[in-house]
Amino acid sequence: MRKYLIFFALFFVSSLTNANSDAFEQALAEINVQQQNMVVEHNKLITTADEERLYFEDVLSRQNKQVRDKVTLLVNTYGDDHETELGPVLMEQVKYLETAIKTTKAEINRLLDAAEQAADAKKIELSNYAYENMITLDQHYFALADTFTLCEKMNLDVSSSVSKFKRALVSRADMLSNMLRFYHKRENDLQDRMLVTTDEEKAELTKTARQLAEVSKLLVANLENTVLLLDRYKLDTAEYKQLIFSITGEITVDVLNFNVVSGLATQWLTSFKEWALVETPTLIMRLLLFVAIIIGTRSVSKLVKRAVKKSVSRPSMKLSKLMQEFFIGLSGKITFVLGLLIAISQLGINLGPLLAGFGVAGIVIGLALQDTLSNFASGMMILIYRPFDVGDFVDVAGGVRGKVSHMSLVSTTIKTFDHQRLIIPNNKIWGDTINNISAENYRRVDMLFGIGYGDDIRKAEQVLQDILETHPLVLKDKDHEYVIKVHALGESSVDFAVRPWVENADYWTVYWDVTRAVKLRFDEEGISIPFPQRDVHIYQHG
Repeated sequence: MRKYLIFFALFFVSSLTNANSDAFEQALAEINVQQQNMVVEHNKLITTADEERLYFEDVLSRQNKQVRDKVTLLVNTYGDDHETELGPVLMEQVKYLETAIKTTKAEINRLLDAAEQAADAKKIELSNYAYENMITLDQHYFALADTFTLCEKMNLDVSSSVSKFKRALVSRADMLSNMLRFYHKRENDLQDRMLVTTDEEKAELTKTARQLAEVSKLLVANLENTVLLLDRYKLDTAEYKQLIFSITGEITVDVLNFNVVSGLATQWLTSFKEWALVETPTLIMRLLLFVAIIIGTRSVSKLVKRAVKKSVSRPSMKLSKLMQEFFIGLSGKITFVLGLLIAISQLGINLGPLLAGFGVAGIVIGLALQDTLSNFASGMMILIYRPFDVGDFVDVAGGVRGKVSHMSLVSTTIKTFDHQRLIIPNNKIWGDTINNISAENYRRVDMLFGIGYGDDIRKAEQVLQDILETHPLVLKDKDHEYVIKVHALGESSVDFAVRPWVENADYWTVYWDVTRAVKLRFDEEGISIPFPQRDVHIYQHG
């Protein structure tokens, strides 16, 4: 029984081995057929026109990927047992890729040469074909590098081909770097030319600059792919990475490499030294001119403010203090801003983008300072309609009373009668009732005096009349006659309304003097000034 089990086990293992061998032979045969077909398709590619080449390139690209995937699978699966059979397949793949690289390079050169001689429309088309072939060339390089890795895994001697491949990669990186510098310089030159050209020329230059930017982008992608391959073979790529960073400005992990950082620092330091040697004298002169213009602008601003102040302060202008200060301050600020812009232009700074930036910043600041702008708008309304002026006595913002000591477009400063200084936002003043106490030249002093019900009304009227007649500050002309009338019969007194007219400045003097005189005269004449009284009746219940 044991012999039969051993026999069946050996038979099963042999069957599996034969099955694996059959699968390997079948896959190897398919790869050989596909490789032969690729050679045929590649020969067709060489002899076809530009439009048909794209089709054959696409076919070859897909077939090449399929072959590489199958070869990689065979090497990883059967490599240890079938080195002899897989070696020729890998070498054939190396041979095909080297030929494809050579053919693609020749095609790129042919297309670029043809583009130089072609018209504008055809030139763009041929250039696009050339750049598409450069992408294909990158794919061939990556495929060849992967194939070399498989060859080394199978212990195939490809050292000579790898050395040649490394030299080709370095040569390609140098070529791409030079092309990239050339196109980037042309792009910068076009940007400088657009600053001094007409609108028609600028449109054409913009189109050309856009095309150059697209070409530079493709070249950067090609150089990045080449750098990846160079890094795979541990070759020095610091210079190429510096160039990519200086053009794109993209910060990647490669930029943090010490060699790249030191190279960039050296490059920037050298550029700064060269710039300093050329531009320092000019920069010093521009800075001196900038400082001179700023100093001169400040002096001119002061002169302009004096001239405007002299003009708006004339009585014939009839401008409020706020409007005078507004025009004086505005004239000085406008003069200084104009001088500042002139000074900045002397530094070589383009004012167009700067002014556009100020516009955008103004919108942002306006949204952030809505309350302040509301105060400013209210200040403008006060400026235009002039409900009060500096020096007026006002009652504003729901009960704030005092003298206006200072006004601006944002706030109003009021000094109260007890010498407090209140700063009130203009939107609170304009949005509420404004009582300008000193707007008119004359004011009526409203006072109320009470006498007892047992006192003589006629005598009291005569006493009040004598007090007003003898006071020197009470106006006595027919347009401002004082009033003395019985106003009301109160709960405990007969009330007199006493209303003399006075000049604004004499209001409180008359108010206090008359009040004091009434008390003294009523006491002398025996007229009582009653206070509130209540009669209280007490009832006792037995």
